[in-house]
Amino acid sequence: MRSAARRFRRAAAGRSSGVPAIGAKVVLDSGAKGQRTGQVYPANGHAGVSSPELLFALDGAAAPVPVTVTWRDSCGNRHTGKVQATPGWHSMLLGPDGSIREMDS
Repeated sequence: MRSAARRFRRAAAGRSSGVPAIGAKVVLDSGAKGQRTGQVYPANGHAGVSSPELLFALDGAAAPVPVTVTWRDSCGNRHTGKVQATPGWHSMLLGPDGSIREMDS
């Protein structure tokens, strides 16, 4: 079984790497197997340590899997964007304009 892990960061003024996208909701559509959801929480890691990563098992998916991400920017505006999940670790920057781009890890 292969996995796709995503670290979600929200764009922030003066911080090129952004800040953790606390509250971002992620829905992975795995076709006939249904949808899997995750949400970035402030204490999502081991022993309550903050961890902005979400981990999804792709179950040997050969093709990229569609993912919908919903988040609020620093002004409270709600955005929704779509990306494709592939196996491996990826950091995604959620922009205030509704854009999603992969960051260098």
